[in-house]
Amino acid sequence: MSYKRKKKKNIRGFLIFLIFVCLCVLGAGLSFIFYMETLNYHDTLTVEVGESWPEAVDFLKDGQELKENYLRYASDVRQFDTTAPGTYDVKLAYLDKIMNVRVIVQDATAPKGSVRDLVLVNPETVVPEDFVVEYSDNTQVSIRFASEP
Repeated sequence: MSYKRKKKKNIRGFLIFLIFVCLCVLGAGLSFIFYMETLNYHDTLTVEVGESWPEAVDFLKDGQELKENYLRYASDVRQFDTTAPGTYDVKLAYLDKIMNVRVIVQDATAPKGSVRDLVLVNPETVVPEDFVVEYSDNTQVSIRFASEP
């Protein structure tokens, strides 16, 4: 094989390799752009009464760590309160998109307390509070009999 043919063959192989590398880089770039454009997030978060307000990144589902720096609240969440149960509709901003999400504040933890036995000598009227020594909860607690004694 002559030197010119060998050189043409080497140049052709190099060009094919270069085109392949360029296509791979282009494909990876487009995949990254598509990944950044799509956001996989929870549309509802539930928070226990008394807990702090969730961060915007708490709405992201697993595998979305690269997007944390681009997600923020578009609503002023300082107006919302987690000391009482409620449902709050808020807006999240991601790049140039606005998403509507919901935060539900609920009291899902049972009250804690201690009770005592009560011995009655004469038939008296008793109220549920007579059996309770102490109790605590994040919200108002009502004490009542399951059925009248």
